[in-house]
Amino acid sequence: MSYLRRNIVLFGALAANLGNAIAKFIAASITGSSSMLSEGFHSVVDSLREAKGLLIGESADLEIIDRIREVIEAKEWITCVNHVRTIHTAPQQIFAAISADLDDGLTMGRGERLIEELEDELRVAVPHLSSIYIRPERREDAFTADRLTPADPG
Repeated sequence: MSYLRRNIVLFGALAANLGNAIAKFIAASITGSSSMLSEGFHSVVDSLREAKGLLIGESADLEIIDRIREVIEAKEWITCVNHVRTIHTAPQQIFAAISADLDDGLTMGRGERLIEELEDELRVAVPHLSSIYIRPERREDAFTADRLTPADPG
C-alpha cells in the first residue's frame, strides 16, 4: 500500500471517528441520555489520540525495541548500546535511530561492512523496520534515555 493510500485510510478512520462523536452528541441532545453523551466524549478522546499519532508518530512497542536491542547486543564488536529510539512513520513502518559504542579496534571500512550486515539482520528480525540509522558513538559521549547528561564512562 502506498504512503498516500495509507494516510488516506488513516485520515478516513479519523473522520469516521469524529463523525461518530458528532452523531452521539446529537443523539444525547435529542434523548437526554447521559451515557450517550459520555460515549460522545469517548469518541472525541479516541479521535484526539489518533490525531496525535498522525501528527507526531508513536514509538514502537517495547517488545520491538527489546528485540532490536537483543540483536545489537549480541554483536561482539559492539561494546555498548547507548540508546534505541523508534517512531512509526506509517502503521507498518518503523524508523529506528540507534547509538552504539563500537570496538575501538575496528577500521572504518570494517565498521561500515559490519553495520550494513547488522542493518540487514535487524530487517529480518523486525520486518517493520523501514529505515535504520546506526550512529557509532562513544558511550561516554552519548545521551541515554534515562538522563539528560552524557553517560558515565565507568
